[in-house]
Amino acid sequence: MSNNKNILIIGQGISGTMLSWYLQEANIDFKIIDNPVPNSASKVAAGIINPVTGRRIVTTWMIETLMPYAIDAYTQIGKQLNIDVVQKKEILDIFTTAQMLDAFKKRVEENAPYLSFEANLDDINVQHHLPIGTISPSYIIAVKKIIETWNDYLQTNNLIIAERFNENELIIKDDCIFYQEKHYSHLIYANGVESANSDYWKNLPFAPNKGEALIIKCPQLDEKYIYKKGMTIAPIGDQKFWVGSNYIWEYKDELPTENFLMQTTNFLNETLKCAYTIIDHQAGIRPANIERRPFVGFHPTYKNIGILSGMGAKGTSLAPYFANELVQYILNNKLINPAVDVQRFSKILQR
Repeated sequence: MSNNKNILIIGQGISGTMLSWYLQEANIDFKIIDNPVPNSASKVAAGIINPVTGRRIVTTWMIETLMPYAIDAYTQIGKQLNIDVVQKKEILDIFTTAQMLDAFKKRVEENAPYLSFEANLDDINVQHHLPIGTISPSYIIAVKKIIETWNDYLQTNNLIIAERFNENELIIKDDCIFYQEKHYSHLIYANGVESANSDYWKNLPFAPNKGEALIIKCPQLDEKYIYKKGMTIAPIGDQKFWVGSNYIWEYKDELPTENFLMQTTNFLNETLKCAYTIIDHQAGIRPANIERRPFVGFHPTYKNIGILSGMGAKGTSLAPYFANELVQYILNNKLINPAVDVQRFSKILQR
């Protein structure tokens, strides 16, 4: 690569992966430091891109831009790595109350995008007593496969260091950064919830939460659909499904809990008409924040220290677009969307 910029990235979750992808596309030199852990939020996530959100069933923020952008990005990185990572799906919204059904009907009658009612679903192996709503298109992205395959590429090309980043070893100059006696033009934190522990970013309004999921095998369940009935059952290939979508705001550690296992097993027993086998139980901490908007951009005081974090549960759809925005800022000084730019927190970051 030939460029006078040289970027040090902390973390190789989905944010660090997409950031390094776009840096490579822009011929900007980079190095990643990542301490790989099996229960990182990106690796535990289902990778669902859902164009509607919330109890009011409203269109997800910026989804008209974010969804096609993300699908194109993941398709391109999949082609380079020779892996299939994008699956187009329909979400079946299986209502448990008449009020939920009525709310969905009202949105359909208002011609809300992505929403309709699916016919001829009597043969699905999921208990339902009311008509079923459909959200389409939706997607599942093989986030874990992307991260792991990209990691292989990075290792082969000597672009990643597998160790824990030590902020105390940083030497910050006005125009550059030194870390372990090596020179970089910029440092970017893309290490998820760990960014909240940084001296540079600790004042940002992070609101991390814990999520858990079961991985089950269920040969008789149709992999064409994502099933949403309070919890989510999402196909991940080879007759396997991800089951989860909980938010735990108070937690002792990152480990899976017996309580979730019991609750989810009861849910599956009440929901599925067919047999299943539990294969794995996973947990991870999401780097969410109270604004539900990512943290993207550079520190107001330390101009060459940046961040790409705070994605929360929607990181699969957010990461590609805003990773590229950050790269375009570095390359062309192109403005970052004010809704995500960390300059909106300049006062608290300068404390």
